[in-house]
Amino acid sequence: MLYHIVAVAGDPEKGEGVIGKNNQLPWPKFPEDMKFFRAATDGGTVIMGRKTFESLGCRPLPNRENFVLSRSDIKVPEGVELFHSIDASLRQASRENIFIIGGADLYRQTLERIDGIYLTHIDGPYSGDAKYPAIPVCFQVDPIKSRELSKQYHLNVVFYQKADCPSA
Repeated sequence: MLYHIVAVAGDPEKGEGVIGKNNQLPWPKFPEDMKFFRAATDGGTVIMGRKTFESLGCRPLPNRENFVLSRSDIKVPEGVELFHSIDASLRQASRENIFIIGGADLYRQTLERIDGIYLTHIDGPYSGDAKYPAIPVCFQVDPIKSRELSKQYHLNVVFYQKADCPSA
């Protein structure tokens, strides 16, 4: 299964969801969201763009198959594989669950291909230069997989399951 996993401030259903500013998260790191991300992606494949990879310190995430997409040849450490196309990375993935973890271009390019979205709503008026694409109407909230992460920070994970989408 192919998923997006993303933290968003604003309204992602309208395409007004902020996900980054200057190649960083525009909000503080929330331990509850980091713990959820680790648990959700553990044992899976994570696919990220070059800028996301750089924002993570150019190192592999443990206990995951780590793929980086880049238009150019870049040096990657052991435990990370470099790809020049989404299709090539998806063909190489050997894990059951594959997670697109950013950035904005990669989310946009894969939105029509994914099975679901794990979206952490970040409460607050954060601004940024990277936005999550508008969630198509064929994605429906699954209340069973959605949950509150933190009352203190008003963090909620909403799982959007892909339903039948009308043909384009």
